[in-house]
Amino acid sequence: MTNQLGKVDLKNLDQKVLRTINELDILWPKKRDEVLFLAPYLKHEDYLIRSKAFFLAALFPHPALLPVIAQTAHEDQDEEFRLRAIEVLQKLGTREALAELAKLLTDPDPLIVRGSVVAMGGISSPEAVHIILEYASSPQGRLVRPEVVQEAVSLALGDLVDGEKLLKELAAENSNIRRYLRNLNLKKPEIPHFTVYPSADYFSLQAKKRGVNYRTYRYLIG
Repeated sequence: MTNQLGKVDLKNLDQKVLRTINELDILWPKKRDEVLFLAPYLKHEDYLIRSKAFFLAALFPHPALLPVIAQTAHEDQDEEFRLRAIEVLQKLGTREALAELAKLLTDPDPLIVRGSVVAMGGISSPEAVHIILEYASSPQGRLVRPEVVQEAVSLALGDLVDGEKLLKELAAENSNIRRYLRNLNLKKPEIPHFTVYPSADYFSLQAKKRGVNYRTYRYLIG
């Protein structure tokens, strides 16, 4: 098989895994109205199958998957799939998804906290702005770099008509937020610099750690 990634050798790949991934590619566009069929694959024991399921859940987010996505974000033992779940919560963009992200701000894993802040920035709402600033201006908020917070707030403000009014109200209500805002440049970037994942090569590093060829990973997952 060849594509833009060059030659990809699938001979040594478990054929059951390959068939399942191919089936997901075929079934997902046809079964979006029966979206819960994807739920078992979001907990699948095979790394590639599970990765494919989360890729599809993020590509076509559906509120019906919120329970399994939230459970993964909060309880899974695998950091990569917790971050993948956070990405899906961001793509869902609902009030319920935002509430799940807010709960993750007390997580002991700094990468989960950082990813949650970034994800909330992708949900443009007054609630998202408030939660991000309230967290960032607290002592616990030092865990997340100011430039990450700055971009998250600017993006969360992006589609709000009364963004300036909201910031003034939050600053008036909370002196910590007022002080924190003094050092932020809230001009919305044309291209966001940060994602829920800590680095651009995160997936390649994760694939390598699991003994998976990254070219094969890209070809199968997307």
